[in-house]
Amino acid sequence: MSSRALPIVVGIGLVVTAVAQAVTIAGHEPEPPVLLRLQPEEGQTVSYRMEMEMDGRVSAGLLGQPFEVTLVLEQDWRVEEVEADGSVTIEIETTLVEATTPQGPIPESELAGVEEPSTMRFAADGRVLDASFGVTGGITGPASIPGLEGFGPTFPEDPVAPGDTWDLSAELPLLPGGPSLTITGEGVLDDYEEVHGVRSAVIVSEGKMPLDFELDLEELAEEFGPEGGLPEGEIGGTIAYEGEMTLSSRQWVDPATGLQVRSEGGGAAEISFSLPALPQNGDTPAVPSTRMEFDVEITLERR
Repeated sequence: MSSRALPIVVGIGLVVTAVAQAVTIAGHEPEPPVLLRLQPEEGQTVSYRMEMEMDGRVSAGLLGQPFEVTLVLEQDWRVEEVEADGSVTIEIETTLVEATTPQGPIPESELAGVEEPSTMRFAADGRVLDASFGVTGGITGPASIPGLEGFGPTFPEDPVAPGDTWDLSAELPLLPGGPSLTITGEGVLDDYEEVHGVRSAVIVSEGKMPLDFELDLEELAEEFGPEGGLPEGEIGGTIAYEGEMTLSSRQWVDPATGLQVRSEGGGAAEISFSLPALPQNGDTPAVPSTRMEFDVEITLERR
């Protein structure tokens, strides 16, 4: 696979894997139930380092090619606003530190894009209310937030103690006013552990996410433009996706703020998609009907 195609592959992988972190679960030790909520202080900042390993295969027609990529990224979060209803707005700056394949590192010039932060607005229970995605290393949309670590655990309605479980349902918006991905599953508060000096609630989750949606190319161009790796000029049509992903994660969460201290997650996906013809290519599709199968592992640490 060419390095020029890598942002598309990685972007799709991040979009679908990202959501593994959009949801968590909590529970197990004789301790009193605790109401878990996202409640950081306005102006609070926190920084993370994330590593993602993805390997799989891309097939188009009779042709197929395996791929393997490792990304290292850094994030800086800043709590911009905490509203009276408990909703929280966080600005997330993501920097692509390193991208490598078995053949070696990918030159920075081939991944470079305008670095723009993303802004996320969450409900107190962790649900995503609004999202405005930025650009990171030429990767756009939800992929600009690696593993969508901006999406922490979705907390249960009632207080929980270790061993308690609950049903999960969370949505990840792909574009403002556009389609969303939905994950459903089950969560459990597994235990409490000391991580980076924080007595953290260990939240474990298992879920599934259908990958059946369409993205309008004109809306994508308006949202991200050439800075996000999209072609200049008029483009039209839609990218249609079909597939499913299974997800699992283990997150260590600070009960005092609801913010992640550490997380480990991963998933396996099968997805098909096609990119229609662009004006500069005549009637030739920019990307023929393509099928991707991949596994991904993601770790996140405060730094």
